[in-house]
Amino acid sequence: MPPPRETDGAFEDEVERVRETSAEEVRRELDLCWPEDLPSRLRPLYDNPPRHLAELAEVLTTYWHKAIEPAWPRIKALYDADLAHRSAALTKGAWTGCSKSCTRRWSTRTIG
Repeated sequence: MPPPRETDGAFEDEVERVRETSAEEVRRELDLCWPEDLPSRLRPLYDNPPRHLAELAEVLTTYWHKAIEPAWPRIKALYDADLAHRSAALTKGAWTGCSKSCTRRWSTRTIG
């Protein structure tokens, strides 16, 4: 589904974006994550996004409230500290070290 627009956005705003995601974007994102073998559990979402996005949003909301929200202040503080550290490293010309420490798979969608 669509990546968050901002790091400080409200969860409710972001989950609303999930509900409003176009069928084309749902399929594009799923194809990006599973280019060869889409898990069978996701096939209904792929085949009929409008029908299943509301259900997905409800599952995300339930998970947020039970698992993430209670720990969110700590997670957010760690994220902010990591971002500040990497930003400082970049300003000192340490792109190589900073980029090597990132474990996320980069794509033009992520950085472009």
